[in-house]
Amino acid sequence: CLCLLHAIDNPLRNIYLAGTMRSELFDFSDEDLATLQKLSPELTETDGSLWQNIKEKAEKGGDALSAKCADFRDKLLSYKKASVGIPSDQLLLKLYRELKIRNIVSEKNFNRYTENAPLRRENLNLLYHCARRFENQSFRGLSAFLDYLAERESDPKGLHSATIADEGGAVKIMSIHASK
Repeated sequence: CLCLLHAIDNPLRNIYLAGTMRSELFDFSDEDLATLQKLSPELTETDGSLWQNIKEKAEKGGDALSAKCADFRDKLLSYKKASVGIPSDQLLLKLYRELKIRNIVSEKNFNRYTENAPLRRENLNLLYHCARRFENQSFRGLSAFLDYLAERESDPKGLHSATIADEGGAVKIMSIHASK
């Protein structure tokens, strides 16, 4: 979700754009990204050429990747336009609703690194509440919210991920393999 917010804020930052494209939200493959890179072989992390290549491929049309790029471009531009006029917490709700992010992170195969869907949903809630607290101070917008997150991330007492308490009275069900 953070890659998506960064890509909406500034699509010229290739690393966040590529992360958003590879996510389960848009499902571009490594092959898709390689094809886009071939349009501009000198692609670097910060030159914005990935965004230019997406727009170029979307304009050409004629194949599945072009259609995928056109859809991605249109959605990103739509969210970028929306981000100008609404607080970051409202933008997050819009993204959660329209892209069905809460449903996607609840899928079992969502992320090979994290198996706990309730934890992933709680992290989305924490991000929303962080944005809400930030915007309650006064309207600041997406760029200011991302700067705020970067500052909080470097602070040891800053951002925290959700955790699930291991309560002593709970029963834990394990497979034979997990109990070894």
